[in-house]
Amino acid sequence: MEKTYSLTAHYDEFQEVKYVNKFSSGTLHNGLNLHLNSRKHDRNGKSRRGEWRWSKREICLLSGLVFATGLCIILASMLVLKYFASEQESHCREDCSRKKTFTKAARLIASNIDPTIDPCKDFYTFSCGGWLRRHGIPEDKLSYGTVTAIAEQNEAKLQRLLMQPVRRYYRRSAERKVKQFYKSCINMKEIDRLGAQPMLDIIEGCGGWDIIGTWKRTAWSFGELLYKTQGVYSTAAFFSLNVNVDDKNSSRNVIRIDQDGLTLPERTLYFGQDEESEKILIAYKDLMEKLVSLLGGDNAKKKTEEILQLEMQLANITISESDTLRRDINTMYNKITLRELQRIAPAVQWKHLLDRIFHDNLSQDEEIVVLATDYMQRVSELISKTSPRVLHNYMIWRIVVALSEHLSTPFRDAIHEFSKELDGTEKQIDLDKMCLNQANKQFGMALGALFVEEYFSSSSKIKVQQLVKDIKHAFDRQLDELDWMDEETKEAARAKLQYMMVMIGYPDFLLITNAVDNEYGFEVNEKTYFKNVLNSIMYNIKLSVKKVRQQVDKTAWLLPPQTLNAYYLSTQNQMVFPAGILQPPLYDPEFPQSLNYGGIGTIIGHELTHGYDDWGSHYDKYGNLKKWWTERSYDKFIMRAQCIVNLYGNFTVYDQRVNGQLTLGENIADMGGLKLAYYAYQKWVRDHGPEHPLPGLKYTHNQLLFIAFAQNWCMKRRSQSIYLQLLTDKHAPEHCRVLGSVSQFDEFGRVFHCPKRAPMNPVEKCSVWRLRFRPIAAKRGGGAQLSSERGTEAKGLVVVTFCAMAGESKPTSNPLEQFILLSRNAKGPALTTLISQVLEAPGVFVFGELLETPNIQELANGSHAAYFQLLNLFAYGTYSDYLANKGSLPELTLAQKNKLKHLTIVSLAARMKCIPYSMLLKDLDIKNLRELEDLIIEAIYTDIIQGKLDQRNQLLEVDFCIGRDLQKQDISSIVKTLQEWCDCCQAVLLGIEQQVLRVNQYKEGHTKTQQQVETEVANIKKTLKATASTSTQDPDQHPMDRDTPQLVEQRPSTKKLSKSKSLSSSRH
Repeated sequence: MEKTYSLTAHYDEFQEVKYVNKFSSGTLHNGLNLHLNSRKHDRNGKSRRGEWRWSKREICLLSGLVFATGLCIILASMLVLKYFASEQESHCREDCSRKKTFTKAARLIASNIDPTIDPCKDFYTFSCGGWLRRHGIPEDKLSYGTVTAIAEQNEAKLQRLLMQPVRRYYRRSAERKVKQFYKSCINMKEIDRLGAQPMLDIIEGCGGWDIIGTWKRTAWSFGELLYKTQGVYSTAAFFSLNVNVDDKNSSRNVIRIDQDGLTLPERTLYFGQDEESEKILIAYKDLMEKLVSLLGGDNAKKKTEEILQLEMQLANITISESDTLRRDINTMYNKITLRELQRIAPAVQWKHLLDRIFHDNLSQDEEIVVLATDYMQRVSELISKTSPRVLHNYMIWRIVVALSEHLSTPFRDAIHEFSKELDGTEKQIDLDKMCLNQANKQFGMALGALFVEEYFSSSSKIKVQQLVKDIKHAFDRQLDELDWMDEETKEAARAKLQYMMVMIGYPDFLLITNAVDNEYGFEVNEKTYFKNVLNSIMYNIKLSVKKVRQQVDKTAWLLPPQTLNAYYLSTQNQMVFPAGILQPPLYDPEFPQSLNYGGIGTIIGHELTHGYDDWGSHYDKYGNLKKWWTERSYDKFIMRAQCIVNLYGNFTVYDQRVNGQLTLGENIADMGGLKLAYYAYQKWVRDHGPEHPLPGLKYTHNQLLFIAFAQNWCMKRRSQSIYLQLLTDKHAPEHCRVLGSVSQFDEFGRVFHCPKRAPMNPVEKCSVWRLRFRPIAAKRGGGAQLSSERGTEAKGLVVVTFCAMAGESKPTSNPLEQFILLSRNAKGPALTTLISQVLEAPGVFVFGELLETPNIQELANGSHAAYFQLLNLFAYGTYSDYLANKGSLPELTLAQKNKLKHLTIVSLAARMKCIPYSMLLKDLDIKNLRELEDLIIEAIYTDIIQGKLDQRNQLLEVDFCIGRDLQKQDISSIVKTLQEWCDCCQAVLLGIEQQVLRVNQYKEGHTKTQQQVETEVANIKKTLKATASTSTQDPDQHPMDRDTPQLVEQRPSTKKLSKSKSLSSSRH
């Protein structure tokens, strides 16, 4: 058989090829002439075996093919190696970048903390101590904190944008307008050249001003000047007027009217209740005189005093924002017709005023929301009885004080001098920063468009959306675990969460140039700064007026994207997080997620919780003011909220109490936001795995989340600004915000291994959004005391506030003491306000010491005697006494009524241990049992009584109650009772002494007997011993007596023999 060769043969097999005929047949497609299995025939036609071999040409071609293949393999190998090298290099770059970022984060955390402080004792100082040591307050700032650094970075970016040349230089260009506005603002040479003239032009257009001698009395009209004040210069005089969302129908806008018209930020500042407010009032008078003088007025002190007196009268009828009435939107909201408004406040021609402002012929049935009905009635009465000259001077003053900051240097200096006393500002803000602030205010979206285009990445927007999603999921899970909320309310809460709109970064229209241009349809000139401001004000009024007939745009942003802030809008069920706040250290996409959840995550949780706080809880999923809670669940919510009011009300700063009621919404949001961020981070870890530790730090990522939260609020404030903050700010001081939040969260104590009853891990905790709940009562006899660090910074007092926790072993103060101190410097109307405040103050249930102060005693026979009688009633009386004398006493607020009813329960509890419901219903003037039991529960949680409700027998069983003030006539009966008690005690003591005497006599007899017995026993022992000794030495001892011991000694050997025998016998 012939041997066959294949083209796939190995090279060493080719040696077997012996012969190839050059005339072979059969051709392959590649031109190689090869014979496979060929037969060669001889001339005779006989076949014979044929063999072949490679030609030189074939060998050359095959060698080239092999070389090319090898070259391809080498190149492919090089490409593969390069690919893996690049992959490794990329991984290395990513790893190095992460290490660099983590190192940066670690340094940031380490530089801010103070590791010498125990986090379980004072977590704020532990987290911020390093930062507080390193930083002071710049001269031109009221406060300085970690967040301020973000603001400075944003300001620097915006400054660079404003200084760049205009790219879109056409007439309608918003970019051109904002940059020209900024240039007009920094052009102080032109502003100073104009001096007071721009304001004098306004005054002349308003009919002159009596204070500077230019008033034209005959041509004056109250309605005309009120229109110009409100509708031209957007200045609140007597009241505020605006267009906003209708709370009960969030799809439409409505005209809203509210109390307003005070120049000072808080009504109580007008009454000079303490040294600080007196200084502010004096500074305000100086400001009035200086501005009037700059406008050409001389010897106007009497007339400015009249304006001040009118503002003080307005302050008297204004309700503080901290009042419970101003915290209840259901009570405030009052939709009435134009006709009804005219009846309530007839001093104003409402139709004429609103027709002019809204360029319309409004119907008498036009609906208007009035948020302070009683105030509007009283302010109408005040307008009616005030002289036209004073009304005129007041309204012009309101315009002057609102716009003077835009005038020349002397006006700005006068305002700064006032600000120094008001809030402690040491140095005027630099001109470029001030103008940046004004550009932000007047052209926020135009500047925001430039900011977003240059500095904000859309990738950050996507990552923050995931954060929001995780935090919403955490809230949904918390709803499942609540045992105090019923299912019906939970479903409504979930629906609100589902409908909650979230807007991140910036509004989309900012990327459309024409859309931004349309926002600013007014002219701007580089040389007329004051006129530019007026044009902006008037244009915004025009936009606002148009809204009243338009549907609400629920995608509209209230703040421009460069703003360092975030907000939740109840009427739209909407959270907004502008690009300006999505900056390091609050948010950095390269940072560990623990820091991001502790930073921006807690802020997201904070805003989400606002939808369910004491204000947001009144609005449903569509943003309508509507009751969506069941009565039972809402009552329990209020009970838990009251615990938080008491908790923060026990914080004091410089003997000034934090207002737990005013700050309630923000405190609920702080506590809820921290918890949501923590649980959301736990979900992130479950989904993505644990994070690498930060280099050089011993803290876990759970601990770092809490540290990041606290470092959001590292802050220093000037002492004056703290005073104002406690009066007006709805946020508690930063230290209190941190301590209040972490100390009430069980997970914090677990993560930091805090022992029970440590300051940051008390046994009793407050929480709205938690399964287990134990209330904290307002501390009687005082609360937490301030611990502070003071230092001198830039000629001003710099203060780091440290709010002590309730229940800490620190010196306490009497909660009444602050009111006693204030009463020493207050007179007349100021004292009546003080009395109203003390009757509402949480934790104050005794009033006798205040009642005895000289200034309060002076009220007894004056025009304010009714307030003295009211204070006397709260000290010694009951709610029945109030009802009997209601006509001669001031009307009580809801908080005051509740307190007096609580005191009535205390009075009854002092007399009887079991109080029938029927008696309570009668004495408290309550119509149903549910209301009564709620009131009793409030009293128990306020800790003024302890006991239980016996609903079957309709009894209140009292275990304990506080003591009330004592009247002098009660002292003799108390002395008698105490004397009787002393006599009883004396008799008991005498009986005890007799019993002791008897016992002592018995003890003496027993001791003697015992001694006799012991003596006899000792004698017997001696006798026996002597006898035994004599017997041993006697030779005639009896034989039996001698053998006995021997028998005893032989017993063991007998046992051994017996045992031996048995063993031996066993062998047989």
